[in-house]
Amino acid sequence: MSQVIIEKQGNAGWRLSCVQRVSRTPRETFSFFADAYNLERITPSFLNFRVLAVSAQPLSVGTTLDYRLRLHRVPVFWRTVIQEWNPPHHFSDVQKIGPFKTWHHRHKFIPVLGGTELHDVVTFDLYCRRLSETPLLGWVQRDVRRIFDFRRARIAELFGPIEVRR
Repeated sequence: MSQVIIEKQGNAGWRLSCVQRVSRTPRETFSFFADAYNLERITPSFLNFRVLAVSAQPLSVGTTLDYRLRLHRVPVFWRTVIQEWNPPHHFSDVQKIGPFKTWHHRHKFIPVLGGTELHDVVTFDLYCRRLSETPLLGWVQRDVRRIFDFRRARIAELFGPIEVRR
């Protein structure tokens, strides 16, 4: 499993990145992510995450997705919009309503020997710049890392890692 890395991006907030290899083709892997309801399958149960509505199926540029979740027992409504859609290579979504000031998630599916390399890059920022300089930032980063660590483990279970043969 890959490591989830979170780095400061100057005044633009934070950047999460991780790479994971799976033993499925880019088309198969992209197809899984093209079903918005599969997001429930790769999100930890402690978030009580549910997809409420998807404005269009199949997904495409402009599709709106509404979610409900709980962050530390606090109910949160989250709306994202598909900003880019290029099957089976990449797509991106941006938060329009939710817990972050900004949240832009880019998903890439790169063919490699034996399967697909998944790239996740998320740029995010908190609403209040002062909050970025408090222990709250560490709390938010731990939560985001924990969610993506769970996601990586779940994807490995669902798709299987690429076996390296010597």
